[in-house]
Amino acid sequence: MVKELLEIIEAQREYIDALPDSVVSTLPVMPGHDRDWADEVIYAAKQSIKE
Repeated sequence: MVKELLEIIEAQREYIDALPDSVVSTLPVMPGHDRDWADEVIYAAKQSIKE
């Protein structure tokens, strides 16, 4: 299940990262979201499925 969740998260991140700056600048900031924290959690999840 973790692997599938990571696939969903990575697809969402790719979509968000592909949005043009002109679109992103019109969107509100996502409350409580910290990209560094998210990266750390994603990394830890990937490490947990390698073992």
